[in-house]
Amino acid sequence: MFPISEKFIQNQIDKGKCLIDSHEVIFFDVFDTLLTRDCANPSDVFLLIEQRFNEITTSSPLHDFKQLRQDAEKFCAEKIFAPNLDEIYSYMPLTNEQKSVLKALEIEIEQSISTKKYTGYILYQYAKKIGKKIVAVSDMYLGATLIGKMLNLNGYSIDSIVVSCDYRAEKFNGKLFQIAIAKEAFGKKDIVHFGDSVLSDIVGAKRAGIECLWLPARKNLSYFRKCGDFFADTYLYPFIANRVPLIENKLTALGYETCGPMIVGFCQWLHEKLHDGGYKKALFCARDMLQTYQIYLKLYPDDKELACYFYVSRKSLQPAYDAVVNPEASNESLQQLNYLMDYLSKFGCKGKTAFIDSGLNGRSQKMLTTILNGRIKLHGFYMRVAKVFFENVSGSDASIYMYSGHPNIKHMIGSMFFETMIAAVHGRTIGYTKDGKVIKPVFGKPHPYSRKIIDYQKGVNVFVKDYNDYLVNASINEKAVRDVMLRLSFFPQFEDMKLLLDLKCGNEEYEQMIIQKKRRVYIFSVIDFFRDLKKTYWKGGFLRFVFPKLSPIVGRLYLAADSFILCFIGEWNNPQEPK
Repeated sequence: MFPISEKFIQNQIDKGKCLIDSHEVIFFDVFDTLLTRDCANPSDVFLLIEQRFNEITTSSPLHDFKQLRQDAEKFCAEKIFAPNLDEIYSYMPLTNEQKSVLKALEIEIEQSISTKKYTGYILYQYAKKIGKKIVAVSDMYLGATLIGKMLNLNGYSIDSIVVSCDYRAEKFNGKLFQIAIAKEAFGKKDIVHFGDSVLSDIVGAKRAGIECLWLPARKNLSYFRKCGDFFADTYLYPFIANRVPLIENKLTALGYETCGPMIVGFCQWLHEKLHDGGYKKALFCARDMLQTYQIYLKLYPDDKELACYFYVSRKSLQPAYDAVVNPEASNESLQQLNYLMDYLSKFGCKGKTAFIDSGLNGRSQKMLTTILNGRIKLHGFYMRVAKVFFENVSGSDASIYMYSGHPNIKHMIGSMFFETMIAAVHGRTIGYTKDGKVIKPVFGKPHPYSRKIIDYQKGVNVFVKDYNDYLVNASINEKAVRDVMLRLSFFPQFEDMKLLLDLKCGNEEYEQMIIQKKRRVYIFSVIDFFRDLKKTYWKGGFLRFVFPKLSPIVGRLYLAADSFILCFIGEWNNPQEPK
């Protein structure tokens, strides 16, 4: 299948609306037009049926049900034209009890993994709004009653449904269309058909003498890619691809595709580590970990006594750290040390305690470990780290989610961009104060572009809800998500870069994430280009801004030459973070 651009899809939708305006009866194909499945191929449904059957059966487990089911359909079709589900199962070499259970599971799973297809749904809504008659025409072994129920569950109200197995006719030769046309009180010139199959929908409709338009099956995702992991490629990728186009807000859709799967995968990994390791408390560190903390509790509500949100930062730890390591520390530092210890005491940390952060250089864990002086045993859990991390934290005292055997610098690319997009919009914790008997955190300035970050994070929350509703028992492999944020941070789409161009990052004083100068400045001065590349906080966004068409090529050359470039301009991400 050739790549399908968003522009092409929008052109097809616009053409479809014009055709709807000029016709009275609108025919739609069902599967991959009005509905789509959350799996890479229709036959992947059979893998889910086998899995579910083997979970509930008390008899011998089934093996290779997918092949059995496909063979039965093939043999049945040689005997019966356009067979239905009952007829297909009659050709399966299984007991009647097994066939009954499997058939019920197939119907149940078909309903549960079918969701609205955005191109078909947009055209359906348009046709419905202006009062057109809508007919579903489908080559399918499920009858009209069941298909009608599936359509209703997904928000469709169809006037008439014509299915091949009910009439022993198919679309390809035009006969099923002719049956559908005969049922309507309109002529062929009044009917237009929309579908995804060139042969069945386009060729078949033309043979029946009605106008038609091809609708592409599925748009490719911008950042989430197939990776060789079975679950991610077969179910998670189509699950995301089916839902992202239905989200109107572009930043929310971006958060759904990129950060949603990553945070869920991280929470799954973390949950296993915490329980296998026997941790008594899990401190999710402000402000990067607020949303992750909230999502963790949505996924694992039984861990509400284990998980805590910990208002902390290097800034808030520095006075207490000075009080411990400097015999001549100021009274203010000593007071902050006492406040910090009182604040920590409210969490009831005893025994093994998890220190959970997005990850950077490990200084917060190093400082807190020094402050605690063995009173609490800390172990860090991080999303990813920089090279400098292991200069501050021993490898035995930390576990890293996106880790490939060494502190790979590519996981740090776009670190300030990454942290800005996942962080809470409240200000940085800059210290602690006492209000009566209660110790409270003191905050710096809140983020000035909080609306964009909130819209992005909303997509993460929508993904988590969908995941809990449909994929709750499915594990997201780290391999499936580890490069998604890398692609967004270093190879952003031009439209996404424009959306986030004015975004700022920082802790107390916020700075532009992308240095923006006229492109001709860099044409005449390569030195200025490399100087600004070093200084800019979102390097991928900067490259896309400077090289709108060539940034993927430039970015890949940049990554391939990272050893040379590190020597030439220093760390990918600035040694000094924003103030």
